[in-house]
Amino acid sequence: MPIVFYIVGAFFKIVKINFSLSIYKVVFGVLYFSFIFEFLLPKFSSRYTGDWIDVLMYCLGGGAYFCIDKILKPFSTNE
Repeated sequence: MPIVFYIVGAFFKIVKINFSLSIYKVVFGVLYFSFIFEFLLPKFSSRYTGDWIDVLMYCLGGGAYFCIDKILKPFSTNE
């Protein structure tokens, strides 16, 4: 999840849109990925498997991203 959130942030920075991920956006992203990859896709294809451990990892990754982003944001440069 941190990689996905950093890519989204980098994309918005490239297109010069002032965008920050609030806790609500991070939670939405975690819920969205959990629903798509752990519930919906396994229902339609035998290639995918739903795993609750992955949902836990999505939550930990989203939480890690949010905490690291809030800790490191004061030290970022405005380029």
